Amino acid sequence: YILNAIDDTSREAREGLASGIKHTFFIGIENIILPWFAGEETDVVRNRLLEHMAAFAYRCEKYTKPVTDTYEYLSSGSLGRARLEAACAGTSIYQTLKRLDYQQGMTDLFSNEIRNRKTKNLNSSIDPQSAKILIVTALPKEAAAVVATFDEVESTGVHNDSAIYRVGRFISETGEARVALTVNAGMGKVMASTLGANALRSFPNVRYVVMVGIAGGCPNPTNPENHIRLGDIVVSRPDAGVLEYDFIKQTAKGGEIRKYPQAACAAMSSAMNNLLTDAIAGKRPWEGWTDRISTALGPSYAYPGEEKDILHEGVKIIDHPVQADRRVGKPRIVQGLIGSADILQKDPTVRDKLRDTYDIRAIEMEASGLQTAAWTQGRDIYVIRGICDYCDEHKDDVWQNYAANVSASMARVVIETMPLAWL
Repeated sequence: YILNAIDDTSREAREGLASGIKHTFFIGIENIILPWFAGEETDVVRNRLLEHMAAFAYRCEKYTKPVTDTYEYLSSGSLGRARLEAACAGTSIYQTLKRLDYQQGMTDLFSNEIRNRKTKNLNSSIDPQSAKILIVTALPKEAAAVVATFDEVESTGVHNDSAIYRVGRFISETGEARVALTVNAGMGKVMASTLGANALRSFPNVRYVVMVGIAGGCPNPTNPENHIRLGDIVVSRPDAGVLEYDFIKQTAKGGEIRKYPQAACAAMSSAMNNLLTDAIAGKRPWEGWTDRISTALGPSYAYPGEEKDILHEGVKIIDHPVQADRRVGKPRIVQGLIGSADILQKDPTVRDKLRDTYDIRAIEMEASGLQTAAWTQGRDIYVIRGICDYCDEHKDDVWQNYAANVSASMARVVIETMPLAWL
């Protein structure tokens, strides 16, 4: 199986395999890994193979030289060194690497060129004020998924702002780095609005605001094209991002929504359209990130299984419609209007009315508040939601972690797709 997968032309497939065998060892596997490592042209795949070798160098002496040679080549304090150290922590080779680090450090004291480089590394903390992107979540499980997508991350705070922010870098395969802030707001649009206003005041260079996390979906079993399923990703429709459906005028004839949806962030919509274009040709980088997050955070963040995606009509279980573009175990991406209110929605009658009247595809509780905060300071927002339930009395938590996973994966990929000139 491994030998066949090594020849796969998909970089994502090879990377997934290399990540999967990070904690796997059997007698003779080195006869597969070492030739693969020598012939692999993609750095990210080579790095995952090195982590496997670092983890098992204590069992296979042939792994020691590639690991130590690479470690010596990397800069002191670099992310690459940290990954190798983490992979072999608790084994004999860890001490070997730390001795190399110490010896190089002593040599650096007598080399102006290396000393200058080392000083630069020691002062390379991430400047939060350089961030152009703010990612907001509502729940810790959503925040954990976002943080897991950062290649480097630090905590930070600002005077007279009670929130604790994480500032991190997304580092692409080409070495390009994009800096983003993330913060957890808590549930509800008031919390999101308050935090958003404070964040934009504390970090005035932020240009793009992204709401990431979970939401309820609006299934449409009689219309397969518009049907939403658990684990799907609903993102802002370019012309209409969020509808605040509890901002109403109440009369004897019923409620009338008084707020109209704003257009979504044009730059992020453009990046999403680019990704959807590539997806037609089979390029779906968010799927690779979904696997990485579930590896990092544990099996509760993995796909729960199609058999757990149960759709009800009242108390009756009904079938999902057949969708030609549906791939089992993979999220379907939908650009749609997102309904937002300070209501934990569990009424399928209201859900279906919002779907049929306004073409709402997902329902959540924070985006309209964040949108208001962004609008007051001249910013647009973009919303990325993973679907975790159907907004009915059968709502539970089974799909929440996976929905947080897919939304964070999509956020990472959208941001990485944005040209550096925008950031």
